[in-house]
Amino acid sequence: MKALRYLHPAVIIAVLALEAAPWGAVCNFAIAPEDGGGVDRQTFSYFDMLPLGYANAGPFLTAVLSCALLIAAVVACFTQSKGALGTVMWLSVAAVVTSLMPLMFGLSYYSLVGLCITLLLMASAVLGAVRKGRIG
Repeated sequence: MKALRYLHPAVIIAVLALEAAPWGAVCNFAIAPEDGGGVDRQTFSYFDMLPLGYANAGPFLTAVLSCALLIAAVVACFTQSKGALGTVMWLSVAAVVTSLMPLMFGLSYYSLVGLCITLLLMASAVLGAVRKGRIG
């Protein structure tokens, strides 16, 4: 159980590292028909404001929740209170939901890095539930 205490912040740090990479958030821009038509797919960091400006709020909200999640996980690592662990668990669930928001636009707005972020956030939610004593 002591290993889980330190594994949980490590998982969230991995999430933040992937979110900082410039391959997570996706924007698809249309190419003019006279230029051949089609779609120009560009990727950005989750912390970049450009996708937010094009109404793709999911990645930025996920990044903000992940930062709050890291702070809560570090606090829970040292306090071991059920309230702090509950906060970590529910912040993880909220971050998973926001990380899936780009799928509302279609599968082309989701990336492999985004999938890895979602899976790591799901692992964080499960770790939070295990540490709180709800699972296992």
